[in-house]
Amino acid sequence: MSTLNEATTSRQVGDGYVLRPGERSDWNAVRSLYIECGGRSDAWFAWRYEDAPSVERAPIVVAEADGEVVGATASRGLRLRSGSAAAVALQVGTPVVAPAHRDRGLPAEMVAFLRDCAEQDCVLTVMDDGTLTNCLGPDWVRVQTQPTYYRVQNPAGLLDDSRRSVRALARALTPLARSYTAVRDSLAPISAGIDVTRHESVPVATFVDLYRRAVPFGLHAERDRRFYDWRLETPAWSYRAYTGGHDGPKVGIVTGTRTVDGTREVALTDVVPLVGVRRRLALTAVLRRICRDHPDADVVTCRGSAVPASLLSKFGFRPDTSVPISAVTSPATLAVAPAGGDGNREVLGVDVTEPTCWRLSGVEQVPD
Repeated sequence: MSTLNEATTSRQVGDGYVLRPGERSDWNAVRSLYIECGGRSDAWFAWRYEDAPSVERAPIVVAEADGEVVGATASRGLRLRSGSAAAVALQVGTPVVAPAHRDRGLPAEMVAFLRDCAEQDCVLTVMDDGTLTNCLGPDWVRVQTQPTYYRVQNPAGLLDDSRRSVRALARALTPLARSYTAVRDSLAPISAGIDVTRHESVPVATFVDLYRRAVPFGLHAERDRRFYDWRLETPAWSYRAYTGGHDGPKVGIVTGTRTVDGTREVALTDVVPLVGVRRRLALTAVLRRICRDHPDADVVTCRGSAVPASLLSKFGFRPDTSVPISAVTSPATLAVAPAGGDGNREVLGVDVTEPTCWRLSGVEQVPD
């Protein structure tokens, strides 16, 4: 299970807790924690930690009390690329702690232990601000907000079931939301001469080829067949793809669809190529087709910067950093720390604490 430094043994923290790398014998205990305390499923755990390709295989740190596993923090190896150069980062997931052992600082202690023992080039995480505050120590740098852009087609789909009065108000506003998106669609630019194809399954070879046509000089997950084959098997999501261009595909977008508590979300999971001025016409045509194909979705979302914010705005997408979306959801934040506690902030010759060095999309933010 673990790919931490071989010299790693254990660390005592708090009142009688022991942190150590997870082992195969801990598997059932860790699985139970994620299912019973973290709201995960058997299928999710198997996909996340058993089926991942070797570069993605995740080390886990466990917290013990009296010999019992009461907490765990998972991570995954993420192959980063910038131009022709590659490195491996450790992406930390959300810690999970048994109810009787919460509010004792275990999440931050487990994340610190994982970071100090990591052999990768850097350690990173993408979490909401509330989770970050509970999990990260002073060595971490909050690099940039990772906004999610929402095209709200049914406002009730953004609100928690417990907020019934607000849900009732949101339902009343739904016709206004649909009118707004309809107006934005009518005003959005039309890309003449662009052929758009919908694929019921993702043509991975095509997407790898599109990615390789314009690999950006900015840190991002390397797209190859192994990565896509695993990433697009995420439980609870179903994936299809769209390609667009003239005389062959020039742009591709992967869409993921899920329904949670009756709310249907369609996410723009990945966009390739990640950069390029000439892709805008094809992007516009593909985005128009996606919106047209999903009129019954409560919300269509897009994370990261792969699709220009100005283009998303033309189709009625609003970031979760702005009102009114910010009232019901919170943006994620990219945070980084040196691996091994050595203080080195450079990866592939760039300072990982500089916001301009990153080009992330939804595909890097693996459902945790």
